Amino acid sequence: MVVFATAVCLLFFAMTRMLSLSPVTTAISFLALFFPVFIGGMVWAFRMRAKSREARRAVSAHAFAGLAQTQEPYMGGGQRFAGSYEGRNFDAYLTQIRDSNQVVTGGVYDGENLDIFVDTTVMVRLGAGLADRTVDAVNKRLQPGTFLLDELKERGVGVRGTDKEWSERAVKNHAIADEFVYLVTENPLGGIRSLTILPGQIKLTMRRIKLSSVTHEQIQDVMASLMRLAQAIETLPPPTVVEKMTAVEKLLRGDRKKLKKLAYLILAVVLGVPSLLLIAFCCLLFYLDAG
Repeated sequence: MVVFATAVCLLFFAMTRMLSLSPVTTAISFLALFFPVFIGGMVWAFRMRAKSREARRAVSAHAFAGLAQTQEPYMGGGQRFAGSYEGRNFDAYLTQIRDSNQVVTGGVYDGENLDIFVDTTVMVRLGAGLADRTVDAVNKRLQPGTFLLDELKERGVGVRGTDKEWSERAVKNHAIADEFVYLVTENPLGGIRSLTILPGQIKLTMRRIKLSSVTHEQIQDVMASLMRLAQAIETLPPPTVVEKMTAVEKLLRGDRKKLKKLAYLILAVVLGVPSLLLIAFCCLLFYLDAG
């Protein structure tokens, strides 16, 4: 949008110099053309987004039917589902991915991100994802205080934890190991999957899933697996390294509404910058006319 507004300003400035038009005449012409196109484009974009949002809400509501007691909008086009399943509180955040490289792909929609949080009493940190050398190297640099465990690599899962003793107990527990493998490699929702045990909660992350192929049964199977995992890790001896939830982790689950302020700020910038460019351009024209 900013690039478009800048290009239009430069085009009209060139017209002023080439056609020897009066700056006032050019400014009036600019306003007459720019504002209808700008406002019309914004209205059209918002209407298309609204239609897409309603369709996605209907599909996601069916997928979580009977599981979530609360459904509410989140960050514009996203959805938040919350409730209690098998006696445990959970939150699920569904957000749409939009491909910004439309010139190459020719499309906008690029799947959904789904984050599911489940309460647990274990205060530890452990991450599980697809076993990959590149991923292991990146995690080693980003998480220097963690220990890499190889017990599940043959089953396609890499595990890294902060409490080595507790983490080893976890991966050697067949019930826990089976849920790790299912959620990371056999998850029916597809996408790029990772599992994280955080202080007081379990987080399952799925990237670029296709909402149109998500069914109620798949969501139910994943939720049941998370409940079994939560129950299994609570049967282990307490960790020797007791972790606490950080402010960022609290924000990503319970306090995500604060992110709306950031969204409003971005919207103000998107709408305000073109308007400021317009005002600056008109001031430049009047300055040239006065000179």
